[in-house]
Amino acid sequence: DIMQSLIRLAKVACPAVKKNSAHVRGLKMAINNILSTEEECQTALQEMAKLVPKRDLEILTSIPGIGENTALRIISELGDIRRFNNPSQLNAFVGVDPQ
Repeated sequence: DIMQSLIRLAKVACPAVKKNSAHVRGLKMAINNILSTEEECQTALQEMAKLVPKRDLEILTSIPGIGENTALRIISELGDIRRFNNPSQLNAFVGVDPQ
């Protein structure tokens, strides 16, 4: 997890400078921004989970390697996947050309 890595690195690097230095303040601000953004993302995912039909989540999470978080993000990007009549339409929408 990037956030935990930053905190570990901060503990190692910060003793080399004064506690009230601009470097330490900047690092603390960056970590707080990351924590805040992560919290906002989790809140958004929880709200999304309330809106998505359970069956859609079940189908996507049945694919190996796709958990609820990833499934919600896929649905948020694609919308209702049933609107695509075939895999080629989905590929065209995403911008992927498997050939």
